[in-house]
Amino acid sequence: MSKRKWLSIKEKNLILHEVNKGVKKKDIALKFGHKKYFLDGQTPYCPVCGVSLQLSELSSHFDLEVERLMEMNKCPSSHMEISSMHS
Repeated sequence: MSKRKWLSIKEKNLILHEVNKGVKKKDIALKFGHKKYFLDGQTPYCPVCGVSLQLSELSSHFDLEVERLMEMNKCPSSHMEISSMHS
């Protein structure tokens, strides 16, 4: 099994910066999607929360993670509440 590659704080901030500039989520996904995240070489997973995903779920899950990052950016005190959603 390969090691999971989690998004760094720098990568999360880059995504937030792109969103704040008005870049469409689809374009952000294409820009950051060059990195493939797979557990065993075949099963994709989310580098933010680590959940295993189906290929059909990747786009909608990415949108969800961007929304969570945006919320964390707006309300830093709610970071703990949002983080607990991943537990």
